Amino acid sequence: MPLTALLGAVANQGAAIADFEALFSYVVPSDTSSYTLTSAASAKAWTEYQDLFLISQVRETTAGTQGGVRAQLNAASSTYRIQYEWDQGTVGSHTTAALQETNDSARLDWCTRDSAHADEYGAAITTFSDINSGRWKTVVSMGGADVNGAGAVGLITTTWENTAAVTSIVISPSSGANVMTGSRFDLYGIRAA
Repeated sequence: MPLTALLGAVANQGAAIADFEALFSYVVPSDTSSYTLTSAASAKAWTEYQDLFLISQVRETTAGTQGGVRAQLNAASSTYRIQYEWDQGTVGSHTTAALQETNDSARLDWCTRDSAHADEYGAAITTFSDINSGRWKTVVSMGGADVNGAGAVGLITTTWENTAAVTSIVISPSSGANVMTGSRFDLYGIRAA
């Protein structure tokens, strides 16, 4: 599906494709503990947008199958309330779960770990809603990671209990490992209809 068709489907609430603006793309050049997206480094200030839309492809530098990716808004470590719905495994042998927790970060979904095939990256599409409102913020992410045929998919909703405008998003693996070279982040601003 072309990106414009995907964005049009997501914006199916009266917004036009022109209401989506590319803010930046970044490919991680070397392993790093985290990557921070900021309004200051974007093509336009985030104050011009109602929502942010992030497409991410992530690997982390630790052994194992798949891991998780987290985000802290404005580098804040409290209070995030998270609802998961996920499924992992292979056809005929999988686990489905629904979880609810309070945590120090929002969850963006699964990522692939270093021991998986070199060309595999976990992928997620994430919307950060009402980033400039005086309300608590909502983060909705869907994605997954395939690990040589056995992987995971998930839908995660997070509420950040803070009314501050979002000016930065710090992304890191939930394992504490590094974001691997070649991981990619593409950020778009969504204007109000």
